[in-house]
Amino acid sequence: EVAGMLPAGLNTALANGRTFGEALLTPTVIYAQFVWECQDAQIYPHYAVNITGHGLRKLMRAKKPLRYEIDRLPDPILPEFQCIQDTLHLTDEQMYAAFNMGVGFAVYANKHNADAIVAIAKDRCGIDAWVAGTVHEAKGHSVVLKQKGVEYKAGSLEIR
Repeated sequence: EVAGMLPAGLNTALANGRTFGEALLTPTVIYAQFVWECQDAQIYPHYAVNITGHGLRKLMRAKKPLRYEIDRLPDPILPEFQCIQDTLHLTDEQMYAAFNMGVGFAVYANKHNADAIVAIAKDRCGIDAWVAGTVHEAKGHSVVLKQKGVEYKAGSLEIR
């Protein structure tokens, strides 16, 4: 739909010099090696989830009711997502609800393992990684994107 609205369709140049079509064909990162590397380092996260459809709402997919407070998002926004947002005139709330916005995988672990997990992702697997926020016990599921002033409640993610 977006390509049909762009001046050169899939050949429309993005801010980083790639075309919209090239960006759409970016291969998916496979995280199996990262998980194996964590296990080799004797680090066993509590939970991990691919962030695909359903955007960052997917963070609350675990069964236990928790509040996910996200302090750090990818910055800058990838040009392909900025193009989609600008073309369709979508809000940040809509974009982060539908797209991963550059977050491909989330790992939930003890705080004392955070730096080691980030180092494993970067140094052993070549994956850009960072500590994005904190998880808190709650009465219901929610995801709070502090930088964007957005909160998603459990009812917005009906995939179970």
